[in-house]
Amino acid sequence: MTRTGHETRNAAPSRTRVVISIMRIFLLIVVTLGSYAVAQAQDLPPGKGLDVMNGACGVCHDTERVSSAAKTREDWVVTVNRMLSKSNAPQVSPADNTILVNYLTKYLGDDVNVNKASAAELESELVITTAEAAAIVDARKANGNLKAWADLEKVAGLDVKSLLPLKSRIKF
Repeated sequence: MTRTGHETRNAAPSRTRVVISIMRIFLLIVVTLGSYAVAQAQDLPPGKGLDVMNGACGVCHDTERVSSAAKTREDWVVTVNRMLSKSNAPQVSPADNTILVNYLTKYLGDDVNVNKASAAELESELVITTAEAAAIVDARKANGNLKAWADLEKVAGLDVKSLLPLKSRIKF
């Protein structure tokens, strides 16, 4: 207590003020972390396998770590199998493992040059059908190298809309 003139005041803050301050700090942390989690979830494209990825990879890794690791299908298979073999890893069915690898390959894979990749590589790395991959190769053979996205849009038999989320990975 301090004494100023004839008044006596408590130098320490009241217990209520301390509790309110702690609650404000806690609320700020919760809101900040919640906003971060929402932002992280929004960084990943929606698609078949996102829920499996969040459940399997999200247990140990934030989405930034996962999404920053561009890999080929083969590399994703090795990585996923290595991670899921750990003792603390969630149980993932073989079907979900395939869905997970397909998602990671399609949305978080290495760049793919549509003029250099074989039909098998296009199918594997872009997760497109055999017929769509063949259509790209056939268009290349018939018309020469594709030069831009507009050329890809002209490929008969290719659902180019399904490739829109991959646009930044597709090179010419």
